[in-house]
Amino acid sequence: IFDFILINWEYMKTFSNESDNYVLCMGRMDLNTPMGTHQKERNIEIKFSLKKFGGEDVCLIFLNDISQRQIISTLNETLNFKNKLLASISHELRTPLNGNINFVERALEQDSIPEETKQKLLTPALRCANYLLTFINDILDYSQIQANVFKLHTVKKSIVETVSKAF
Repeated sequence: IFDFILINWEYMKTFSNESDNYVLCMGRMDLNTPMGTHQKERNIEIKFSLKKFGGEDVCLIFLNDISQRQIISTLNETLNFKNKLLASISHELRTPLNGNINFVERALEQDSIPEETKQKLLTPALRCANYLLTFINDILDYSQIQANVFKLHTVKKSIVETVSKAF
């Protein structure tokens, strides 16, 4: 089913001046899905072009389904919003978490705190906070990769030391 405004050919010729003249008309086109059970609305771009062909005036009508283009555009905007949101949240979570990590590290250095408290409470808290910081940094890295702004910095590390810190 097509719903469009019909334009009189003689009226259109008054705008042509023997050159390309595109008239964009808004319209709606309802198509059945392949199963024939649901109606699907599509966005159709319609262009008219007046031409001389074989000495006669002809009207070329171009129909272009722009539904997929609009869907892709919307999906790209949604993806960009998600990436910006992830980056913002990750950054905002890192700041207070770094403060907590520094506080626990300073508490572990204090001689006035009993060793049992350090081993049973502060050390596991520090390990969990560092794990959470690593997770948040991974999310931030992912969002930077998605935004094509990720920068890789190489650092020499001992694999034995890194594994021993993990356990």
